Amino acid sequence: MSSLNHAVLLQPQNPFILLQHAELNVTVGEYEIGLKEFLRVVEMSTELDGGKAKALGGCGRRAALGAKMVSTPDLSTLSGKSAEVAKSEPNSVFQD
Repeated sequence: MSSLNHAVLLQPQNPFILLQHAELNVTVGEYEIGLKEFLRVVEMSTELDGGKAKALGGCGRRAALGAKMVSTPDLSTLSGKSAEVAKSEPNSVFQD
């Protein structure tokens, strides 16, 4: 982990290194840091084409999926009423 931290310090503008750093942080349970890094990669990978954002590809798409995975709560961990609401309301924040 320390060698990857050094790589981030040396090349903070490299989205591939930040993506690896985010995935490693999520793996060891540092979800807040992982989410922050995933969102940084998405921001770095987003390009505007005539005022419209282009579709993400490569590490940007992988980071977007990682951010979604980290920020979406697990329905099995919610208490009774919250889980019922999440399952019954399709427009709930707990659903896609």
